[in-house]
Amino acid sequence: MTGSTSERYVLPGGHRDFVELVVPVLQKRGIFRERYEETTLRERLFGKGSARLAVTHPGAAWKRARG
Repeated sequence: MTGSTSERYVLPGGHRDFVELVVPVLQKRGIFRERYEETTLRERLFGKGSARLAVTHPGAAWKRARG
């Protein structure tokens, strides 16, 4: 069962109800974060200082080409 097929069964009131009613309870119990570090996904995966592609990476050429 994927998230999209189970969504209406697990969250009958929708995401808003979950966020407004369930998340605060989970936060009080220490199960759900209240704050997040200000990092990029790339930094979380590859460490600090890796927020952008290295200039030697082939993908970096696209950014330079666009300006």
